[in-house]
Amino acid sequence: MPPESLPSFARALGRHAIATLGLVLLLPAVAAAQSGGPDAFGYQYYAVPYDFVPLQNQGGALSTSIQGTGGEVVTIPFAFPYYGNTYTQVKVSAEGALTFDVSETIPAANGCLPSTASGAPDIAVFWDDLNPFAGEIKTWNDTANGRFIISWEGVSHAPNNGSASFQAQLYDTGDIELHYEDVDFGNSVSNFGISATIGIQDNTGGTILSGHFLEWVCNAAQVANGDAVKFSSCPDADADGAIDATCGGTDCDDADPASYPDAPEACDGVDQDCDGVTTDENADEDGDGETPCQGDCDDTEPLALSTGVEACDGIDNDCVNGIDDPFDGDGDQSATCVGDCDDNDPNVYPGAPEICDGADSDCDGETLDEYESPDGALFATATNFFRGGMFVPNAPTFLDHAEMWIDPMATFSNPRNVIWLVYEGADPTEDMDQIASVADQIPSSGPGWYPSPPLQVAMQPGLYYAVGLWWDGEIGYGYETSPGFPIDTGWGEQVGGGSTGPWPTGPTPTSSTLGSSTSYDIRVFTGGEGDVDSDGALTCEDCDDTDSAVNPSATEVCNGIDDNCDGVFDPGKGDADGDGYAACGADCDDTDSDINPDADEVCDGVDNDCDGVLLPGEVDADGDGTPACLDCDDDDPDAYPGNPEVCDGVDNDCSNGVPSDESDVDLDGRRPCDGDCDDFAASITPDNPSEDDCSDGDDNDCDGFTDGADTDCGGSGGDDDDDAAGDDDDDAAGDDDDDSGGPSEGCDGCSSDVGGAASPAWLLLLAVAPLRRRRR
Repeated sequence: MPPESLPSFARALGRHAIATLGLVLLLPAVAAAQSGGPDAFGYQYYAVPYDFVPLQNQGGALSTSIQGTGGEVVTIPFAFPYYGNTYTQVKVSAEGALTFDVSETIPAANGCLPSTASGAPDIAVFWDDLNPFAGEIKTWNDTANGRFIISWEGVSHAPNNGSASFQAQLYDTGDIELHYEDVDFGNSVSNFGISATIGIQDNTGGTILSGHFLEWVCNAAQVANGDAVKFSSCPDADADGAIDATCGGTDCDDADPASYPDAPEACDGVDQDCDGVTTDENADEDGDGETPCQGDCDDTEPLALSTGVEACDGIDNDCVNGIDDPFDGDGDQSATCVGDCDDNDPNVYPGAPEICDGADSDCDGETLDEYESPDGALFATATNFFRGGMFVPNAPTFLDHAEMWIDPMATFSNPRNVIWLVYEGADPTEDMDQIASVADQIPSSGPGWYPSPPLQVAMQPGLYYAVGLWWDGEIGYGYETSPGFPIDTGWGEQVGGGSTGPWPTGPTPTSSTLGSSTSYDIRVFTGGEGDVDSDGALTCEDCDDTDSAVNPSATEVCNGIDDNCDGVFDPGKGDADGDGYAACGADCDDTDSDINPDADEVCDGVDNDCDGVLLPGEVDADGDGTPACLDCDDDDPDAYPGNPEVCDGVDNDCSNGVPSDESDVDLDGRRPCDGDCDDFAASITPDNPSEDDCSDGDDNDCDGFTDGADTDCGGSGGDDDDDAAGDDDDDAAGDDDDDSGGPSEGCDGCSSDVGGAASPAWLLLLAVAPLRRRRR
């Protein structure tokens, strides 16, 4: 497939000449041809008025069972003529296509037309690898208009996610209309048809190779939101959107693109509007005795005609030089007698755009101006999305607040949480930064216009501003596709809509590709032209009109405040950690908001309050990594919180003191954890050479055997080690026995419990004296 061709604003930014910004990518870069054909059968295609019918809430619409893949056979409510055959059933595919061979399954991998691959469709509505699991495919018999609608709504692109909505409308005349509400999946590899096929072919009828196919798009980003195309075997020779009346259409002259139903009449004796009357232009609608062809400049106003006399009444009475021309001192088509509050200033008159100049430009008694986006005739719902408008001011403009037309779908006991947002950036296809965020709750359950709290944003000329609303949960909203951006707002232009999401966890600090060619219902209120702090800067251009030291003419100083309202701090003069202190000032660590001159000094070894002094005890005398105020013994590196406890008589982990088994109560040099079996008797210790008192009832050498049971006392227990010579025996000869009559070389005559020869003496050593742990 060819590389992505991103959406682009194809219109220049008009009289404001924002040339440095270039073109904004919001529409497909290369538009598909709006007409083509005919094919060998006679089908041709051409653009028709957009008429997408959402079936989500349409009464009588039926849902299919299609989810991840596959298709479902549905019944067409009339005999549909197609390439010389008629069909009453069609198989609807998950992959955005239709086939009249109901036994086939349309593959996910699309192909250009003609396509004779197994399962190839007859009608490729938007043939691509789609996944309707997250959306829905529905059908509706629109009996009033003689059409059967098959609609893919909110379906994802299988490998790339996102969502799209489009539909096919099959007419009982055999015409096929395809309408595209949203073909922007939000990724570069599937947007706008870059991986899709759109067109028709007679695959089921088997006449493809006879030239019975007509392709509109194949693997090219050439489809825009709001596009609509008709495939018909009836001609529209002049491409005015109306079919020749000889083929059942309504075009009274299919060779004249100016003649079609509802076309404007001209003074030429031709029936332009196809109503059968050629005298429309000679009618005198307002009864003033003069027709438009005779010079009436306003045939709805009887006081306006070419022979009239100009009066100060807001009407061009004489049809010359505009409204109230002798009484209009500044030439703004508005005189004092009809409400011009300053007839010496052509920028001031009723209805003028309110701009940031300190004057009541529109003569309404206030300095706020309202701009409303094109009225959205369409309706949809979404969850956790951002919707709004994209604006470019041509002069410093103060955004006071906004309104959105929404259906909150909330109740008073369960309000909808929303956040009003403003993003700013040099390019809506790149990252834009969030510069205003105001949380709100909307309790009502009815649709309508809902105002924001004050936003108070000073918008700068030449930058893009996405203004809108993010909501938590599901909300309905109005929209209109491709209304003809850019639109003059008076203080700049609305160059598109603002759209992104879903954001299930809330708005992001930055967002990319916020621009959209779809218009969402929003009003913005600009103005605020007072000067509260009397610093010479109007509210609409002053980023803080409560502080006279802050204004566009101020000098940036080291205080953590944007003194000159340019949105940028001089190097080092900002407050990176947001604790109210700048790095160039008293903040000794501008990466940590817990460290600043107002912070409380705590025991952590850090200068929290930036006074250059630590608390007494915050030093670490023993170098174990813990300050004295947290260390139970700052003279001992073996004692600090978290250190493993060992048998050394020290509270190594600083938890609950020295463990009881680490004490040496009898001061015999051995601890219970080191083998002392009686820490209350200094005479009882593992350091004793033997059981030296065989009648005291004590285990004097802590070998586990007492008195007569110990080998030292003639018993059979114990290891009788540790004699004066250090040998493992009790006799002077060093033999491992207990009787004086045994052989000197061991117990040669003894028998083994196991059998066989007697074991060597060294195998009888059963214990090893514990090693003392050395202090670190």
